[in-house]
Amino acid sequence: MPNFLSVIRSKIPRHFTQVLATLAVSLGPFAAGLGKGYSSPALASLQESRNTFPVSAQEGSWVASLSLLGAMFGCLFGGVMLQLGRKMSLLIVALPFSGSWLLTVFAHRIELMYSTSFIGGFCSAITLLATQVYVSEISHPEIRGCLSAVLKMSGHLGTLSSFALGAFLDWRQLATVAASAPILLFLAILPIPETPSFLLYHGREEEAWRSLAWLRSRGEDVSSEMETLRSNILSKKKGFIPRCSSQLIRQLFITCGLMFFQKFSGVTVFSFYAVPIFKK
Repeated sequence: MPNFLSVIRSKIPRHFTQVLATLAVSLGPFAAGLGKGYSSPALASLQESRNTFPVSAQEGSWVASLSLLGAMFGCLFGGVMLQLGRKMSLLIVALPFSGSWLLTVFAHRIELMYSTSFIGGFCSAITLLATQVYVSEISHPEIRGCLSAVLKMSGHLGTLSSFALGAFLDWRQLATVAASAPILLFLAILPIPETPSFLLYHGREEEAWRSLAWLRSRGEDVSSEMETLRSNILSKKKGFIPRCSSQLIRQLFITCGLMFFQKFSGVTVFSFYAVPIFKK
């Protein structure tokens, strides 16, 4: 039997389980992307005469903007939540994330939509943070970049889906679709393990061994990789801070500069108001 299992495991592609885990958590960015693309078609639907309660242009702008305010606080709180675990953070945040959309579906006052927009942005930021950390910690260096790109593509696919579905659905129906994505995320990540780095950092060595063995999928000897992880974590616990070399500072400035110009180019505003802009 052990020989048979070894043969079966040897047939599995080397990085299969890492890809599988990444696809599971990529439902998080997909859910966030649905939220990012929601306001553009939803605002047009909200301001139609047949809507059950009147929404002015000013009120609509608050519905769109409060998600960004919530995301700002979510980024700050996300670091605290990650102390519970990367997988656990996603499991916890998926429920209020979906709940915020369900409240939107049944909203009959604009004030409730303000609240759900803020909560949705808050949960979205934590989800994006946790998924990126999860993938970076489970992935082998040679495919880490590709797996990280999957998360980005999933987010864009979510935004595109919102725009496409918004052409046929009103704002309540579109919110119902958005509510399903965090639930799918919750179900998809239940079978996958916590990251080995997190488990090892918190002294759960046996679980870390099992997690790493599952992620490497072909029965590889993970002892050397475990030793590397253990050494890195020991340095972190001792408060070791790597020296800020000129190359590291240069990379930091390039990354921050790219993000600055991307966000201040107006791309977020355009995506939030694409439908009203093209209608005018």
